Amino acid sequence: MKRKKNRGKGLAISLTAAVVVVLILLFYIWHQVESIRLGYDVNRLEAQLQALQEEIAALEAEKAELLSPENVEMIARKKLGFTQIRDGQIVEPAPQGRGTKRP
Repeated sequence: MKRKKNRGKGLAISLTAAVVVVLILLFYIWHQVESIRLGYDVNRLEAQLQALQEEIAALEAEKAELLSPENVEMIARKKLGFTQIRDGQIVEPAPQGRGTKRP
């Protein structure tokens, strides 16, 4: 009778060991799959970052072009109707000395 008990214990230990090995293998496979998925995510995000950096550079160039003095003058003249300054248009304010009071 003792043999049957030892045989049952051996079978239980073997099954437990097999289950532990299978669980370890499953964890290892899950870890590898997750690492690969994260690598793909990193590559996708790096490509997205590169595209956004290129877009920022293009927008900075467009901003510089729009803010150039020649472009600002053209917009002021054509769209806003500004004209060249004529003599007598600019009035200099009177210099204020130390003793003069402000209104």
